[in-house]
Amino acid sequence: AAHSAAGVSGSFVRTIGDLIITDAQAFDAARLEVARVSVLGLAGADATPASAADEAADALFGMKQLIARAAFSKNDQNTVAARRKLDAGISAAISYLHSAGRPNSLDHLFFITEHSRAISHALEELRVAAGVPRLIALRLWRPEAPSVFDPRAFDAAVYTPGYAPAPSPALIALGHTLFLDATLGNGRSCATCHRPGHAFADGRARSLTFVDGHAASTRNTPTLIGAAVQPRQFYDERAASLEDQIAEVMRSPDEMASSVAKAAAALQSSAHYRHAFAKAFNSASAPEITERRLRVALAAYVRSLTTMSSRFDRALTTDSNALSSTERSGFNVFTGKGRCATCHFIPLFNGTAPPGYVSSDVEVIGVPARATVPVVIDADPGRSAVDHVDLHRHAFKTPTLRNIGLTAPYMHNGVFRTLEQVIDFYDAGGAPRQMRLPNRTLPPDSLHLSSQEKRQLTAFLRTLSDTTIIRSAP
Repeated sequence: AAHSAAGVSGSFVRTIGDLIITDAQAFDAARLEVARVSVLGLAGADATPASAADEAADALFGMKQLIARAAFSKNDQNTVAARRKLDAGISAAISYLHSAGRPNSLDHLFFITEHSRAISHALEELRVAAGVPRLIALRLWRPEAPSVFDPRAFDAAVYTPGYAPAPSPALIALGHTLFLDATLGNGRSCATCHRPGHAFADGRARSLTFVDGHAASTRNTPTLIGAAVQPRQFYDERAASLEDQIAEVMRSPDEMASSVAKAAAALQSSAHYRHAFAKAFNSASAPEITERRLRVALAAYVRSLTTMSSRFDRALTTDSNALSSTERSGFNVFTGKGRCATCHFIPLFNGTAPPGYVSSDVEVIGVPARATVPVVIDADPGRSAVDHVDLHRHAFKTPTLRNIGLTAPYMHNGVFRTLEQVIDFYDAGGAPRQMRLPNRTLPPDSLHLSSQEKRQLTAFLRTLSDTTIIRSAP
């Protein structure tokens, strides 16, 4: 066995020895590593909480060695100065991580604002000074944004299907008009459930069915703000794009009880819409209003509902006083003892996995059917009804926590009416241990949050509210 292992090891070394890693690839790897350390490592998502700070320090040291070995084509004064600045930034971050001490004592917000962003920007300065080309990759995280914590770091159009044109003001305006038009769904518009004044949710535990106007087996209406930065749609992730989601919602008998084909045919008779579609799709003459164009326009509007201008975002970049001491402590609970950031990844606060941002896992946390005892697991099969995988029974997408203070009630079935109830649920370890839930992904152990820590966490979550879009919506 030892001989076999040695053979495999030798083969691996010979294989990687033939690889040529370009300076562009090295810089991209370093860029990704800074994000991984800041978002995953220090939150304990891919490291144990007890060793997270030390592992992060080791990772940054390894990144420093990688860049030090890069054979730059330029080594002038600017390059040397940029390299020294990066080295100093990494050394300062490592020193801070080593001084953080015991688990949950790290000031994660301080690390991001004073170290993570500084390293990322110094890395970009060195890349430019050394004349290393930027590695262009199709990622949610824009290649021109040095840090994931920068303003406009994410491209809301990256999950757009290849057939959809680039969004334009005219296309978004058309989508907005369609979003409010009740003729698309037999008297129901998209805004019937996704109400702009309610942060594009509806404030109900479960949405109203089309047939009888009462909540039935349908799920809670999620906000559409930030839907564009999730690779799949619906709680069970059954739609691969917003365009697909729109088609399914329109044909659902519980939602709009129509179809994209019927809606497109109805719009074709409107001179106003023919003109609007011609403008949006750059047609000299009024084009046919097709199903695809209708879906594309609506999806373009939904993608425009992406904003990261909350007080938390200002605290990351421009205003160190944007958060109170209680809210800052709450963020540290979120990324530390509360373990929230191991599923709700900062800074998007959804389940889109960094630093590649190409997928989103579903989670089994044991959401109850009701908030009172005895506790019974909600019967909704979740993702397993789509992929028929037993491990995904009762599994649901990790939703965004942005605007969470504006979108009560919570969970896929709206079972919890307050943030305090949600925090108590997680603090207790989700579904009780005695409940039969062998595929659970949420550890059943209590977090042992104190009353003060719960208050701090609640206060922080409310800093994620962003009314920029809500104020501008009719």
